[in-house]
Amino acid sequence: MKFFTTYYRVLSARGFLLLEVVFAVVILSFTFLGIAMLLAKASREERSAVFLSRSAILASDIAERMRVDSAALAAGGFITPQGSYATLTGTVVMPVCGGPYITPPRTSVMLPVCSTAAASAAYDFAVWQVQAQTSFTGGLGIVSAGAAGSNSRQIIVAWSEPVTDKNGTGITAAVNASCPATLAAPPNVRCYTMDFRL
Repeated sequence: MKFFTTYYRVLSARGFLLLEVVFAVVILSFTFLGIAMLLAKASREERSAVFLSRSAILASDIAERMRVDSAALAAGGFITPQGSYATLTGTVVMPVCGGPYITPPRTSVMLPVCSTAAASAAYDFAVWQVQAQTSFTGGLGIVSAGAAGSNSRQIIVAWSEPVTDKNGTGITAAVNASCPATLAAPPNVRCYTMDFRL
């Protein structure tokens, strides 16, 4: 008798309908698609955070170099010529002395030892600008003068941010709001700005 009861239960048990399986697959597909989009956005934001922290380190580096060489700072050193992002990108004035120097296309040059503080400051500044250019795609390191008669400087590190899509609409998000207007940076260029005063 037990055999017939078990057999009857097996026959009367119903499986899943094909429609229920399709709905479950669709729901899982949308869930996995949402997770994939979330991971892509998190990766993009993490990359932006890495670039921002790297630019803060570079700005702190030149601020410390200016603090150490305050005589050159007072004499008007550590200033980038004025210009836009397009005209300043890729231009570094090669120092005449200072020691080992790597030009932007990765050519190593051995420069003689500097005999003046101003020449040493020019070497430090050129090395920093090359670091800014080689640390980022489209990297640029700028130091502009503050108010006349003061030892203040504005340090700007700019880089080309990877293109981001705004809300999936296909419109490129402009990230240049943090750049000074005088830099005339394209929409995909992000800036980190630090004010320095001795």
